[in-house]
Amino acid sequence: MNSKTKNKKLSMFSVAIMYVGTIMGAGFASGREIWQFFGVFGDKGYIGIGLIAILFVIFGLMTAYIARKLNTNDMGKVIVPSDNPVLIDIFGYFMAFIMFTVLITMSSAAGSIFSQQFGLSKILGGIVLIVFTLLTVLGEFERVSKTFRFIMPVLFVIVITVCVFVTFGDYPMSGITEEPTPSLMAPNWFLAAWIYISYNILAMIPIVATSSINAKDEKTAYFGTMFGGWLLGMLALLLVSTMLTDPGLSQSLDMPMLGLSLKMGNLFNLIYTVVMLFAVFGAATSNYYGFTTKIKNGPKKKWIVIIVAWIGFLCGLFGFKKVVAYMFPAEGYLGFVIMAMIFFNWLKVYRRKTFEDFGGNSRFAYPENYHRVTAGLGGESILFFHNGKSFLYDTGMAYCHEKLIKNIKEVLGDRKLDYILLSHSHYDHIGALPYVLKAYPDAVVCGASKVKDVFNSEGAIDTIIKLGKVAMVNNKVDVDISSRDFRIDRILEDEIEGIKVIHTPGHTDCSLSFYILKDKFLFTSESTGVLVNKDFISTSILKSYDESIKSAKKLKELDVEYLYSPHYGLVPKDFNYLDKYIEAAGEVRNFILSRKGMDEEQLIAQYVEEFYHRDYELDHPRAAFELNAKYIIRNMY
Repeated sequence: MNSKTKNKKLSMFSVAIMYVGTIMGAGFASGREIWQFFGVFGDKGYIGIGLIAILFVIFGLMTAYIARKLNTNDMGKVIVPSDNPVLIDIFGYFMAFIMFTVLITMSSAAGSIFSQQFGLSKILGGIVLIVFTLLTVLGEFERVSKTFRFIMPVLFVIVITVCVFVTFGDYPMSGITEEPTPSLMAPNWFLAAWIYISYNILAMIPIVATSSINAKDEKTAYFGTMFGGWLLGMLALLLVSTMLTDPGLSQSLDMPMLGLSLKMGNLFNLIYTVVMLFAVFGAATSNYYGFTTKIKNGPKKKWIVIIVAWIGFLCGLFGFKKVVAYMFPAEGYLGFVIMAMIFFNWLKVYRRKTFEDFGGNSRFAYPENYHRVTAGLGGESILFFHNGKSFLYDTGMAYCHEKLIKNIKEVLGDRKLDYILLSHSHYDHIGALPYVLKAYPDAVVCGASKVKDVFNSEGAIDTIIKLGKVAMVNNKVDVDISSRDFRIDRILEDEIEGIKVIHTPGHTDCSLSFYILKDKFLFTSESTGVLVNKDFISTSILKSYDESIKSAKKLKELDVEYLYSPHYGLVPKDFNYLDKYIEAAGEVRNFILSRKGMDEEQLIAQYVEEFYHRDYELDHPRAAFELNAKYIIRNMY
C-alpha cells in the first residue's frame, strides 16, 4: 500500500480562483460597479483600476500573511492588531454581519436577473440562489473550493470573450447620449478607487485567509493571492474598456454588460446572463461561507446556517437597487477602518519572531515518509513510516481531533495505524488520544511507565479534560471532548521497531525522545526546550534542572541530520540547538538564583516579565506560563 499523502491542498491557481470568485459578484460581472466607480471618469478611470489592482494585491498579501503566521481564518484575529479577546470578537462578528449582507445583496440580484432576463418571479430567483448556496456551504470549505475551481475558469473565459468581441467588433453605437454621472459618494476617480477597494476587502478577508492556510505551502499562498489580485485588475480593465465603447448605453443600464452582450446576438446575451447568475452564486457562496466560520461547530450549526440563509432571502426581497444604494456606500466607508486595522495587524505579525522559519529552512519541510498532521495550536503531531510500520508521534489537543483524524486518513488511506508514540503526558500532547483510538482501535499506544500512572489517575484525567475544554473555548470550537478512554499498551524502555527510545526527564518524569537511526531523525522532548526563534529557546524545567541538562548532553552524543523541537518543527541544520538550550537553561537558572530570598510571588512576576514572550501566547497562554513558573523556580534551587 502506498503511504504517500493524498494531496488536497490548494494550488496557486486555486488560491487565485478563490480570491477572484469572492469579488466577482453581481456588481462586478454586470459591469455596474466597475462602470460607476471607474468608467464614468473616462481615461482617468484606468488610473483608478491600476490603483485597485495594486491594492487588491497588497491587502490580499497582508491577509494571507496574517492568516498563515497565526494559522487562523478567524476574521477578528486577522483584522484586530490586539490580543484583546472582546475586541477580536466584536470585529469578528461585525465582519460576519457584513458577509451576511452580501448574501442579501446576491439574493436580491438573482431575483432581478430572473425578472429582467427571463420574465420570472424575483422570489423564484432568490429561492434558487439560496438553495444552491446552502448545498455548497454545508459541504464546508472543501466543497466551496471545488465549486470555485470548476465554475470560475469558465466564467473568466466567457467574460473575456464577450469583452474582446464587443471592444474590437464592428458593432453600431446605441445612440444613447446619457452623460456619465459620478456618484455623490465617490465624486472623483481617486476616492472612488479607495471606496471600491474598501468594501470589497470586507468580502475578501475570510476566503483569502481560509485559502491561504489551505494552500500547499507559504509560497503557494502568497503567489496565488498576488495572481488573484492581478486577475481582478485585468478583468476590471477589460470591463471598463468594453463599456467605454458605448458610454451612453453603459450609463443608462443597471447591468451594462448584459446590454452590451446583446450586440453579439441573443445567444451571447443568454450565455452572459448565465455567467451573471454563476457570478452571483460565487459571491453568495464565498461570503456566506465566511459568515459560517463565526458559528461554533456543533449539532446546531447546520440549522443555524439554514435558518439565517432564509432570513437573508427575505431581506433581499426589498430590491437590488435599494440594497446596493444603502449598503455598499456605508460598507465602503466602514472598510477604511478595517483596511487600517489589517495594515497595523500585518505590521505587528510581521515584526513578531515567534515560531519563525530562519536559516533558509522551513520548519515544516520534513523528509520523505514524515508527514505533519497537526490540526491546531498546541502540540505538533507527526505521522511517519519506518520499517514498513506507521507511527503517530503525539496527538495534540482534544478540541481539534476531527481535523487531526482527517489529516491522518489523508496520509494513511486504507492503511492501518500501527503505533502511537507519546512524548509525555501533558494535555496538549495527548488530549486527542481517545479520538484517534476510536478511529484506529488496533493502534498500539507507547509511552513511559509514568504515563500509565497518569492515565490511571482520575484526578489527572479530570485535569487533562478540563484544560482541553479551556483550549476548546479559546479556539471557539464546540465539540464533545469528554472522553476518558486514555490507555497505554506498551511501556517503552530502550527500543521499539528499530527506533531508539531515550528517557529525557527534566520537563516531566515521563518525557521521552525518539531517534530513528536509519534517517538520523531525532524527536527531542520538552526537557530540552522549545525553539521559539533564532534568539530564544523556551525552557520549561518543571521537574529537575540537573536532569534536563543531562538529557540534553545525552542527545548531543547522537549523529543527527534532522532535529525536531516540540511545538516548533525542524531546526535548521547549522543551528547548534542543544548547546544553545544548555546555555539558555543556565541563563534562566542564574536569573532565579540571583534573586534567591525574594518573595516567591514577586520572583514569579519578574520571571514572567523577563521570559514570557507576548507573541508566544498563541500556543502558551500567559496564565499557564505563570503557573509553570512557580514549579520552574522551585526546581532551580
